[in-house]
Amino acid sequence: MGTLLGLFFPMVAFALIYIFWFYDTMAPGDYLNYLWIRSATFAGIISISLIINLPVFYFNIWSHRYETARGVIFSTMLCGGFIIYLKLIR
Repeated sequence: MGTLLGLFFPMVAFALIYIFWFYDTMAPGDYLNYLWIRSATFAGIISISLIINLPVFYFNIWSHRYETARGVIFSTMLCGGFIIYLKLIR
């Protein structure tokens, strides 16, 4: 459950970043293509999107849902691995 929450909320934040900053200038497919070509920008936007996992993590800790909090941390580290791939390998 926590892994799904940890992946869902950053995707919502990623979509909101598109809506607020790029909606007027490019279509969603062009936006993803632009980010894939500019991998450093893509990694930065994913990093910003992952900040939303912090309140989700703390809410689960405060409500004593430790397994869900572990899943949120796991999904954050999984996305962190993708960020490392974008910045260093690609």
